[in-house]
Amino acid sequence: MLKRPGGRHPIYSALGIGSPIMRTCAALAAIEREWHRIVGHALAQRSRPSSYDNGVLVVAVEGHSALHDMNFKKRQIIAKIRDNAWLDLSDMRIEPGRPAGGPLASMPAPRARRAAPARIDPDELERLYGEILSAHPDLDPSLAVSIARCRLMSGGKKRQ
Repeated sequence: MLKRPGGRHPIYSALGIGSPIMRTCAALAAIEREWHRIVGHALAQRSRPSSYDNGVLVVAVEGHSALHDMNFKKRQIIAKIRDNAWLDLSDMRIEPGRPAGGPLASMPAPRARRAAPARIDPDELERLYGEILSAHPDLDPSLAVSIARCRLMSGGKKRQ
């Protein structure tokens, strides 16, 4: 046990670690760390404990399906948290919205759909295919077609 220099009391008593507030903070950190185990991997990707106040754990969820799943598993989640002696919860409030912080907040926003690629001119493909095969006669013809397509799609730039 760590002790303060020249004292008989444990160092954590000087830091306030034994206080109820510090125990609650440690319990909340444990809940956040073990969230995937408490609610399951699929639901943990779409939810996150966001705050705690007077025995009520507030959980932010992303999407209506996650809100429904979380409400369905609410009693089981509270029981798991109580059984592991993390917190003595009286209730859990579930709020829709993108959870702040954690892995969900760091996820990039969905990208807009890309425009369909331009069609490849079959005559140009045939010409380029012939050039590649004449320069490299031992090359597999299917690979030559793929190379020709790639060159045409990338703007026709050749590597030297």
